[in-house]
Amino acid sequence: MLVQSRSQVALTQSVNRDANAGEGRGTTIANSRRNAGEILAEWRAAERDSQAAESGSVAGIEARARADRLREEYREAFDAAKDSNR
Repeated sequence: MLVQSRSQVALTQSVNRDANAGEGRGTTIANSRRNAGEILAEWRAAERDSQAAESGSVAGIEARARADRLREEYREAFDAAKDSNR
C-alpha cells in the first residue's frame, strides 16, 4: 500500500506542476498513465497478498479486487505503449 500511496503522491505533484505551468490542460490523475513497471510491481504485490490471505477473508477479497484492477491498468498501459510505437 505504501508504494501505491507514494506513486499517487508523485503523480499528483506532477499533474500540479503541469497545471501551474499551464501545461496538461484536462489532465487528471484518473486519465494519466503510470509507468508499466510500477503497475506490474503493485500487481505482483497484490497477487501475493491475495494468496497469503485467508480464503474468503475481507483482506483476501480486497487484495483480489486490487490485483484485478491493476491487471486491467497494466493491460491498458501496455496497449497504449504498443500503439504509441506504431
